[in-house]
Amino acid sequence: MKLSNMGIIFVVIILPFFVLDDIRTRDLTAISTKQTEYNLAIDNAIEAALFECIESDDGKNAAFNKREVVERFFSCLYCNFGIMENAAAKRYCNLYVPVICLVEENGCYFRYYKLKQNENGDKVYEAEFSDKILFESTIEHFIVYFTLTDYLYVKDCTTKEYIEGKYLDLQKEMPTLLKWNQDEFEELRKGVIIQTLVENITFFINQHNKIAKQFHIHYEFHLPVIEKEDWYRTVNSIGMLVLFQGYPYGAGDIGKYNRMAFGGARLKKEP
Repeated sequence: MKLSNMGIIFVVIILPFFVLDDIRTRDLTAISTKQTEYNLAIDNAIEAALFECIESDDGKNAAFNKREVVERFFSCLYCNFGIMENAAAKRYCNLYVPVICLVEENGCYFRYYKLKQNENGDKVYEAEFSDKILFESTIEHFIVYFTLTDYLYVKDCTTKEYIEGKYLDLQKEMPTLLKWNQDEFEELRKGVIIQTLVENITFFINQHNKIAKQFHIHYEFHLPVIEKEDWYRTVNSIGMLVLFQGYPYGAGDIGKYNRMAFGGARLKKEP
């Protein structure tokens, strides 16, 4: 076989591999660009939603207007995605935010979607808020309610009486029940709060999977892997957790965006 013919055969065999590699490289570049764009859009939306949002703070129970916070988040997100005037695109975007968690001093709320029927009998989804879910743990015949600080509430299930205060102060009154040192208490407090968040976020994600399929979204929503240090950020300050997941990076099937984002709240300034 002539050397020139061998060269042609070599090119024919090798060229597709170079083409595929070039396509993969371009896809990875597109994903990286879109990921940076989406990260910035979500971070800005959370920051806008939480800016000066705390309405009341008596030193123990800071709270914010959860509906206003969520509305501000989505308004900013729509604006960042350039879909503010596109109702269909906004409805499409909504379905990729299966759950939002609003963390307050002594508990949290979850914003989720519920499947309903409108007056025409068509299936629709509507946003709802859960009741406030407290950070609690049952120990013997007591329920201990934790907060984002060392302040806690203890309920005696037998007598129905409550006692509250800072951990070290209550420990002097209830040394048998509250038997942990400061470091052990901190680990327990963080663990209870994180467990509360994980269990409820997982529940609402599973509910959302059923709803998304009704609207032809077959992505399987799930709780992403989150480092312990990132979880710890949520147990020390009032804020907002947003799961934005499954949103396509672009046309075709080059990948899906997947992120749990967190932001801390700011106190609303007095006029």
